[in-house]
Amino acid sequence: MKTYKQLIESIVSALPRTYTGHVQDGPTNSDSDGNFQDIENPEIADRINAALEHINQHPTSNPKQRIAEIKVALSHAGVDFDHTSVGISEDEPSEVTAKRWGGRIGMDGDGNWINDDGFGSNPHVIRFEWTKNDHMWHLDAQMKPSVLGEQMI
Repeated sequence: MKTYKQLIESIVSALPRTYTGHVQDGPTNSDSDGNFQDIENPEIADRINAALEHINQHPTSNPKQRIAEIKVALSHAGVDFDHTSVGISEDEPSEVTAKRWGGRIGMDGDGNWINDDGFGSNPHVIRFEWTKNDHMWHLDAQMKPSVLGEQMI
C-alpha cells in the first residue's frame, strides 16, 4: 500500500510539465503557515488582498466577468459577497458586505440568537474602485474591515 506522499509523487510525475510546474512553483509547506480561512489574522488578510492585487493588475473589457473572478477567488478563503450589488462606475467606489461561509444563523452556545455575516464583531467589506482608460476597465479591489457607519453600499 502506498503512503499519501508516495501517491502524490506518482500523480505529479504522471502529469504533463505544464501542470507540474504549478505544483512545484507553488507555495511550500513552510510558506503556508496559518489557516487561510482565519481572516481576522492580519497576515491572512494581507494574503487575500495580495491575491486580489494579482487580479487587479490586468485591465478588462468585461467588468462583470472580473467581479465573478474575484467572487471565485474569495470563495477559496470562505468569503462571499453579493456580486449583483457591485456598482461599476468611475465616479464613486462601491463597497459590498462580505460574508464568511455565507453568514451564521441560529443559536449560539449560550442560547442567544445569531444572524450575522459570520465575522462576528469584526465585519468586512469588499471595496471596488473602477477607472476606465483606453476602453478598458481597471480595478482596485480589496477586502478590509468595515467601520460601522462608514460602509458606503
